Amino acid sequence: MIPLVDGVRQNVTHEEDEEVSDETLERASVKFNELNVELEQIMVDMKATPYLDIDLQQYPSMLRLIDSLAEYKDLLQQSSLAAKFWLQYIYYIDVVKLFIRAERTGDWYLHVIALSRMINLFAATAHIHYAKSARLHLQNMLDLKNTHPWVYEQFANGRLHTIRRSDKFWSGLWADLIIEQVMMRSLKSSGGLTRGRGILESTRQLWLVSMHRCADIHNAMSELTGAYRKTSEQHVQLTQSRILRDQQDFKKIKEWFDVHEPFCENEPNFKSLSSGLLAAGSDVNCDEAEKVGRNIQCKLDGMNMENITMKRSDKVHTFENLLPTTKIGDDIIQINPTILFSQLTALVNFSDEIERNFGYELTPEPTSLFKHGMMRKPVKAVLRNHFLKTDNSIVLESYDACVVDGGALLHKVYWPKSTYSEVIDQYLAFIKRKYQSFGSVSVIFDGYSDEMSTKSQEHNRRMTKASASIKISRNTKVTCSREEFLNNPQNKDHLIKLLCARFQKEGFVALQSHGDADVLIVKTVVEYAESGKTVVVAADDTDILILMMYHWQDAMGEMIFSTERKEGKRSKLFYWKISDLLSACDYPELLLFAHAWCGCDTTSAIHQKGTRSVIYK
Repeated sequence: MIPLVDGVRQNVTHEEDEEVSDETLERASVKFNELNVELEQIMVDMKATPYLDIDLQQYPSMLRLIDSLAEYKDLLQQSSLAAKFWLQYIYYIDVVKLFIRAERTGDWYLHVIALSRMINLFAATAHIHYAKSARLHLQNMLDLKNTHPWVYEQFANGRLHTIRRSDKFWSGLWADLIIEQVMMRSLKSSGGLTRGRGILESTRQLWLVSMHRCADIHNAMSELTGAYRKTSEQHVQLTQSRILRDQQDFKKIKEWFDVHEPFCENEPNFKSLSSGLLAAGSDVNCDEAEKVGRNIQCKLDGMNMENITMKRSDKVHTFENLLPTTKIGDDIIQINPTILFSQLTALVNFSDEIERNFGYELTPEPTSLFKHGMMRKPVKAVLRNHFLKTDNSIVLESYDACVVDGGALLHKVYWPKSTYSEVIDQYLAFIKRKYQSFGSVSVIFDGYSDEMSTKSQEHNRRMTKASASIKISRNTKVTCSREEFLNNPQNKDHLIKLLCARFQKEGFVALQSHGDADVLIVKTVVEYAESGKTVVVAADDTDILILMMYHWQDAMGEMIFSTERKEGKRSKLFYWKISDLLSACDYPELLLFAHAWCGCDTTSAIHQKGTRSVIYK
């Protein structure tokens, strides 16, 4: 039986956390900052004091700082789920460090303390063998003084708890590590059991009974020849190159956390720092790992070791639990309805009961229009390339204005691995180099809000490969790729605002629409054309091209569509008159229908019905 042992777990409290006001957090932060000033003076004093002579009791400010820090952590945990999770993560890292220290120094009491802090996490993460074995081991260790006094004395004195190959203070090793480093290495090295002998019972027996004799011969030969194997006093992780690499890695991690704030106050939902994925607290409860583990340990009280089982529903829920699941037998399996439907369809093809099988709902949405829960992504460039052929492009001679699609511009500029200030400078240099000669230049960007728009499906699709929301300023360092950054609408919106401010300062017209910019871009172009001006549009979007072709009339000035294409190893600007494109089009009155049928921002592509079939049939 496994009885409840004092110190193995703590009592579980079910009191609801009290709501923490912003004023309380502000007061705690001010108090912490005041004590931090005192800490700086303490550090100055400590530098002149030998390490072993430091007594914290001499520094009341240090003790107050420790208490204030603990109080501030408690307030953060109550104000934010994310902060609570990360503080819990830091606690578990401290437990691991404590465990390593106990093993390396041979401190048996510290070993028991560290292990007692691990068992709740083992249970919460459904590591059933670790959870029950560690608890049984802990209970035996706590009762060791009564059951085996001599062994207890040896453990307490640091003689049998760990294995040492030298008398250095930090040289204690785990028993399983010694097995790997000594016995398993001798098994697999030259002269070992696995080198050309075969694994037979007689071979294993001969090798085991002769090992100690071989060791005696080895020691005698070493003493005779004076050839001893020694290791360097310099630890491999203390070399200058390793220290430099560790410092660089630490700097990268610090810079990443500078822009991905883990301690977001008053955040009601869980948010992944890397992907920005949000989850309600009831769906993800990994911040309650310690509490969940204690609850599971309570259920184990008084149970027989052999009868212990754990339910997966009792363990902590992570972001993986947001995926749909189904129960098959005793196993809970995560499923993708679209993949499941495709597999079932393939099986039905070899069945004689097709009609009966398709009498049930097999997928939540029509797979001809949806894929993985989203509208099928259309290949809009096919329709654009059908009209924009290189041989019917023109040489640009005269023009009055230029309108630049900001959405396409964002993906054309190389991002240096420096600060966002230099990124903005790169965009400005690109505009001046490519378009300043056009005279009046207007750059129009998309707008982003929480409201549903025609681009919502595409935004959701891109968010699967997006970075988390980043607090950027001109001096913030770039820590992710351009595409990952721009796939997050919040990041993109913040960058657009900085670009608009900089472009306007340099004399360019920079606008951000309320939603999708295509309509505002075409409206601006039509206004120029209606006044008799020749306007050039720098864009890649098929939607803009089709709308320009639909709205152009003979009485207007020339509309010219411009885009970059590869010519050899370099990119070159090509230009097409909208009037020429319409003259060569056989179905100008069906342009909008053809574009919608092929798939645009508001409609889905149709499975196995491509753009070419619409154009040529």
